Amino acid sequence: MKKSQKKKSKKKPIKVGKYVFPSQLIANEFINKQSKSNNLFARLGLRESGFLVDVLWHDECEDWKEYEVNVNGEGCHQFKGFKYANS
Repeated sequence: MKKSQKKKSKKKPIKVGKYVFPSQLIANEFINKQSKSNNLFARLGLRESGFLVDVLWHDECEDWKEYEVNVNGEGCHQFKGFKYANS
């Protein structure tokens, strides 16, 4: 097969998400369910609003949607150089 005939594999875009869980226990349960994934989790800790987790998604999981937080702009930081606004 010639180079021009090879199929290019489409990579899924990496996404960044912010999540607030009611407790650290629930957050850890969700993270543990994803332990075999390529996703990267940042446990930001307990705040007034709940337990904060940022995720660099390689394989996004729909189960997390109910805890997702919408970010206006970039918030206060980026995640490993990936911008929240691009997600």
